Amino acid sequence: MGVVGGFSSQARRLPDRLDDLHGPWQGIVVLPVHLTWHGLREFDVAAEKPRLLLYSIVLSQGRPNDLARFVNPRRLRDDWPQLCNLVSRRMRRACERKLGLGRTESTDAAVGMPG
Repeated sequence: MGVVGGFSSQARRLPDRLDDLHGPWQGIVVLPVHLTWHGLREFDVAAEKPRLLLYSIVLSQGRPNDLARFVNPRRLRDDWPQLCNLVSRRMRRACERKLGLGRTESTDAAVGMPG
């Protein structure tokens, strides 16, 4: 965890509040090349599996403006029980602390799983 301001580099990339996220509720999102260069750039955010993949990419690699642009706050909260297992432990903790995304049984189980 970073010492500057008490936040890790992951937490510094996150907005201050969930309300600062303005991603779409539905439709197709096309990620910029700096986030995904391997050809898979279009994601239907109304469908759970593509949305989880999109959010895991944006949370793991995105810049602050990417998070605000592509992540919908309600979908993030609803998807958190599944999504928390797709991001790094540091990002998971940063989201839980800074955005108030609660720990779940699946989060606790994932932390204890050998890996």
